[in-house]
Amino acid sequence: MQLVQFAEPIPGQEPADVLRTAVFMANFAAQDITGRADASRGVAELYDALTHPAPDACTYIFAATTEQVSGPLSELGYPLVPTSGTDEEPDILGWLIATTPLADNTDVVELSLVLDVDLQPMEGQIPAASADTIAFLLKSAGEIAVALDRTILQLWQQYPLSSNSPYAEAFSASGFEHALAATEFVLPVSEEAVTDGVLVFANENFPAHVLNGVAALYSAASVDQPLGSLRVEREEWDAQRLAESTAHFRMLGTENFHALILDERDNVIALSELWIHADADPQVGVQGLTYVVADRRGEGLENSVATAALAAAKKAHPELSRVYASATDGHTSQLELTKSLGGIPVSRVGAWQRLIS
Repeated sequence: MQLVQFAEPIPGQEPADVLRTAVFMANFAAQDITGRADASRGVAELYDALTHPAPDACTYIFAATTEQVSGPLSELGYPLVPTSGTDEEPDILGWLIATTPLADNTDVVELSLVLDVDLQPMEGQIPAASADTIAFLLKSAGEIAVALDRTILQLWQQYPLSSNSPYAEAFSASGFEHALAATEFVLPVSEEAVTDGVLVFANENFPAHVLNGVAALYSAASVDQPLGSLRVEREEWDAQRLAESTAHFRMLGTENFHALILDERDNVIALSELWIHADADPQVGVQGLTYVVADRRGEGLENSVATAALAAAKKAHPELSRVYASATDGHTSQLELTKSLGGIPVSRVGAWQRLIS
């Protein structure tokens, strides 16, 4: 097998079949796990990740092929496969999506693995032929981490509610240890919400007097949650980081909806966010952070901001019918909130970790 790297797309050209195939395989796996066709990434999302990297992360896509690919090499030394135009795609067995955080966790490479349809799990088991491809991709991931001067690999994989991960044994054989688990939910959407005392921002910038408070909640939330045995190093949020993140989403056409509650001194004490990705199914949204400061929990503020954000998105997009959310095992408040919003569990997500010596 040979590892190839997806080239940066050429602006103005259509995504190549090689990128569409990767997305198809990811969608096939997600649909098989969740029973839903909209539970994965779209072509535009991956295309944008390669073309317009986020200010706090950089995305790379690699693939294992049985063919001998020649041509220009990437900065990491792998043959480049065009992701724009009409070039013929090589025969690919599996894909590795690698993300390097640039603000938090700067010693980590985050990984997602996708297999060709013939190698994906069936009835809770991976085919015997899959083991070699998984081992090759994960061995390559270690080499990529070294080349990027990173020392930790964190691999995230979705699997069915009714079973343990069919990949667990293969991941363990490649030196990965299970570190964290979560449940993914689908939330129904309604315009009904108690909005008294809730500030809602629909694709709007936060006013100056709440910026520092919003940044403080993002910083607190990043560590105030179960992290299992994941190695985590957080960087504080500030007004500049918020502005850069907002500008990036706006450039991509992503719509965001935020709901805040302030106390009598205008301190931000509760926040909830929701995104609708450009070029994605307009019926689908993604719930981000919902967080309440520690000394104001138990007052129902989580539900107030979450329902307000959902209602704002529904008002802007009447066709919106479901929102994806997740809750980490042991995160009691998030699990309770998700259930109170009518969340239906659709899959499990596990994180495996390997330290590069």
